[in-house]
Amino acid sequence: MNKINVLHLVDNWPNKIIPNSGIFLYNTIKQLNVVGEKQKHYVGIILKYNSKDTIRLILKDNRGEKSLLLPYFYKKSFEQSIIKPFFLFYFSVPAKYYKLKLFLIKIYCLKKLIKIINRNNINILHAHISTPAGYLAIEVKKKINISYIIHIHGRDVQQFDDFSNSEKEKIIEVFMNADAIICNSTKTKNLLKKIIQKEGNIWVVPFSVGINSTIKKNGNNIKIKLVSVCNLKKVKSIDDVIMAIKDSKIKDNIEYDIIGYGEEYRRLRDMIIEYKLESVIKLLGSIPNEKVIEMLPKYDAFVLPSVNEAFGVAYLEALANGLPCIAVKGQGWEDIDSNFQAIIPISPHNITELKQAIEFLYFNEKKRKEMGEIAREIVRNNYNTEIINSHYSEIYKYIVKKGDIY
Repeated sequence: MNKINVLHLVDNWPNKIIPNSGIFLYNTIKQLNVVGEKQKHYVGIILKYNSKDTIRLILKDNRGEKSLLLPYFYKKSFEQSIIKPFFLFYFSVPAKYYKLKLFLIKIYCLKKLIKIINRNNINILHAHISTPAGYLAIEVKKKINISYIIHIHGRDVQQFDDFSNSEKEKIIEVFMNADAIICNSTKTKNLLKKIIQKEGNIWVVPFSVGINSTIKKNGNNIKIKLVSVCNLKKVKSIDDVIMAIKDSKIKDNIEYDIIGYGEEYRRLRDMIIEYKLESVIKLLGSIPNEKVIEMLPKYDAFVLPSVNEAFGVAYLEALANGLPCIAVKGQGWEDIDSNFQAIIPISPHNITELKQAIEFLYFNEKKRKEMGEIAREIVRNNYNTEIINSHYSEIYKYIVKKGDIY
């Protein structure tokens, strides 16, 4: 078999302005590039830009999106990337003009994308969202008959009912014409099957994470150190954690760090002040992912009662560092620990259950440590890079064989 050249189409990527943007996808593609000489992976970043979002980004306003007025300025922000990406820019328009948006994507990006494909002998497109990446993939396929994969990370299917009829029609078209569909969890796959009637060619492939070889826990048993790592959106329910701690009888024996930034930051800060929890709860803001990984071993447990998790890589990273987790039932993380050996499941927005879970981990230190060891074993046996890369290789080979690319 000749070399498989894969071009990943993404709409976010780590950069100097938003260091953690697309960090898990970045790590995955970086790992895939070490599979061997039979595969090479490229990245094409599809970006919209307009003046309003540029100002927001420069001011670090939490409403800002990954778009910039000057393409050159944005390109410079990606200099830290090990994988040098290609850039595909288009002008942004309001969401209600969806068909115009697709037209602009096609006009500005399609011709350049085909040139990139031909110049680098790309034989598989791996689109990491239905629009704009999947839309571009299907348009390229119409032109040069290239195979493409749609990789669903959650947004396309979890928010499907919120899309306009035009958006729904295009998403379904992209799904139905894909040579393969990758879902990041069983939950995502089940949501997909409610949208399209398509048998076969659907795989579940999660992210992988590395195992921290040395776990050094703080020897102080008086307090329990909790941490959450997430984009501070309403669906993450960090306010529930604050309320649970406020009502807990062990409040004075808790240290809780919140890592991340987003639309909820100011409201959460005000809650902490209102309930006089400044000595207990710290908002640490956004921290680069590699630094977060270094910090995780100092904590005792990971808490994230999110009600909208397609998979939950943050849980996986916590487990890899020996942290038992508290999470909401019925989310994508149940693929990781379906027997609840290392993750305590709670009902959504149930402050009482959340408080009880925190107190259980505090009063049962031995059990907490046992859960931490199980956590590391789960990741080591099921989510290491070698295992996950083998799944991708299997899919790429399937497409090569199916499409008779060579």
